[in-house]
Amino acid sequence: MALASLATAVLAGLSARALPLSVVRARLGPGGFGPATFVSASLSLPLETTGGPMRLSLRASARAAGTLLVRVGRANVGSVLVSSREPNEYALEVPSPPGVQRLDLALMVSPPPGAPDEEPDLRVDELEIHSPRGLRLRPGACLLVACFPIAAFGFALLLRRRPTEAVAAILLLASLAALGAHVAPLHFVRIAPLVLGAMAAVGVVTRLPFAAETEARPSEGRARAWTWAIGVAALPAVEVSILLYVFFRRSLLDHVPGVINDAIDYWLEAQAFKHAGFHGGYFTIDERPAPWSFSHFGSHGPLFPMIHGTLGRLVGWHPYSIPLFQLAFVTAALLFFARRISQERRGRALVPLCLATFWPALLVLPTSMQEGFHIAVAVFVAGTLRSLFDGRDVSGGLRALLLAVLAIACVIRPSWGLLLPPALALMFGGASWRRQALAAAAGVALWAMLVATFAYTVAPFGREEFFFVKAIRLEAGASALVARTATNARRFVLAGTALQLRGRVLVLGLALAAGVLAWRTRPRRELVFHAYNLGSMLFATLFTYVYGLWGDYRVFSAHLLITVLLLATSRAAVARRLAVLALLGQIGSVGPFIEAFRVFGESYRYDTERIDAFGVAARRALVFDARQDAWCNTLVSVNPPYFYPEMVALPPGLGVTMLFGSGEGRRPALRSRYVLLDPDDRRRWSLGTPTVTRLETDRIRVTVGSWLSLQLKPLASTPVGQLYENLDARCPGG
Repeated sequence: MALASLATAVLAGLSARALPLSVVRARLGPGGFGPATFVSASLSLPLETTGGPMRLSLRASARAAGTLLVRVGRANVGSVLVSSREPNEYALEVPSPPGVQRLDLALMVSPPPGAPDEEPDLRVDELEIHSPRGLRLRPGACLLVACFPIAAFGFALLLRRRPTEAVAAILLLASLAALGAHVAPLHFVRIAPLVLGAMAAVGVVTRLPFAAETEARPSEGRARAWTWAIGVAALPAVEVSILLYVFFRRSLLDHVPGVINDAIDYWLEAQAFKHAGFHGGYFTIDERPAPWSFSHFGSHGPLFPMIHGTLGRLVGWHPYSIPLFQLAFVTAALLFFARRISQERRGRALVPLCLATFWPALLVLPTSMQEGFHIAVAVFVAGTLRSLFDGRDVSGGLRALLLAVLAIACVIRPSWGLLLPPALALMFGGASWRRQALAAAAGVALWAMLVATFAYTVAPFGREEFFFVKAIRLEAGASALVARTATNARRFVLAGTALQLRGRVLVLGLALAAGVLAWRTRPRRELVFHAYNLGSMLFATLFTYVYGLWGDYRVFSAHLLITVLLLATSRAAVARRLAVLALLGQIGSVGPFIEAFRVFGESYRYDTERIDAFGVAARRALVFDARQDAWCNTLVSVNPPYFYPEMVALPPGLGVTMLFGSGEGRRPALRSRYVLLDPDDRRRWSLGTPTVTRLETDRIRVTVGSWLSLQLKPLASTPVGQLYENLDARCPGG
């Protein structure tokens, strides 16, 4: 069968190479294959010319008249005058390039003779290339096609399928890959590595020694169990795709981070790590970096951008990368969970229903927020704990992996540490209460170490650290703790949307119900865990965090999902009744969820022209140079909301620091080389009323009372403010 897969791979690759492509379309802009607005741009396509003439069609407009010059490789092949501010159709006949060449297009706009000095930015939404004699795929793209039958063979081998099934899968996947490469070559080259990686991950997970117990399943066959597990794993991806199409006529590949400025921050940090590792610019507030100098990342630490930036290095980085990666995490975790739980009838209907109506996950999975990662962690934790509660053997490898996952999650979000004491007690405590107490104490000690790691690797939040860090260090006074508790007690029933309020009530209700039932019925250990899991989060948030602003809703979501999944798959009828109660509560919140989903859809209702215009200005004015000090690769954003969707067009590697300010005393000169501000829109200034003084033709001073004074050199105007160079920064050329 191995030889058959290799032969099929060779045939698939050769057929993909031999079949001609007469028409290729390339969409530009966010999520596309190049910038839509540019003065000059390059477009490297996974195609080759075959020596025949080509016709380049485009729909374009220009801010000022300009001539579009086109090069294929190193040869100039033609030009076309674009003079209209309204989109018009243009066509360019490209003569036969000499011999076989890679289809690397270079586009440049130059003003016609006698034109005004205004720079002729060109906007192109889509390119269409016609070639009667055909184009063909490059060898690299053909190699991707050839990988699919080999991947099918490996997948079948890992799943231990019969030879006939394996051969059928090899032939089917080879045919689909060749067809996809022929019909949509650009999309195929972009998506194929992700599909191959997902196949490898799923196959490996299913064959790890802890992937599934060998339970007897007399009532059903292996194929039916796998069908159910795959269906459960795919459910969130299917639902998210349907919701995006129904509400916005978009797909996940149209995503640009834009809802809540945290999402834009996370995306930029991950891009910086992908491009520059630990040598990117700073992501801070008021230029206050983390105590450990290696970390240039913001108030949520380096691990989240490290994970996603590393994946970006492996498979490419795009505006939609974070939600796509996190949906893959959740899918793999759900497959693990579905294969871990007992294959009895219990949970077969309840698990899909609870997942399909778990609004916190469906709300955040299509965004670049952290919550998709935490949802995946929650599913994995639930799958492992299910075996512990059922009394089944859990391998040492799985115990170690659970501990590692909780530790990593804790360094990203310290509230995960609340689960370390019960998790260690379940894994290593045995039946002795003394051993359980020692294991729980070890969990508390480990949590303290991880919180200390978090505190030293994150930038301070605003003028203070996170309040919960100060509380854990016993640095917060009793009066501050009482004041925060009183404020949160009021906000519990007042702050937030209907979806947030109902979510709090559901968490409180399940915690109380589980606690009461634990005293009256079995399984006590499992019910006590649920009361602790949800109750500890409620109290921790009440004392040290904040209710409202989606903060508590986002933190609760992962812990609520753990409880719901464990209740839905419990052997005890009383636990499954609590899962039904949670299901009814979520069904009752479908209206508020729809309202919230429309708001969170800002990531799919962006203005591409503004993003492109910002990108043109940023590429012209801002430079990332890894050889310079990190502050010389940092942009200070002055006006709220500080992070804008347009920032996805920033040069990779640049950091963005927010200037909150205190308005008290006089702050030192800014160290960051670049500044983004809008001094004319005073409503957006949190620092006070700015005064702008022009010192020279290319130099201004911006002051806010006696607190802030900036000497700036204007660089470029953007849709979200003016870009300046900070003349007080100690950077070369400044």
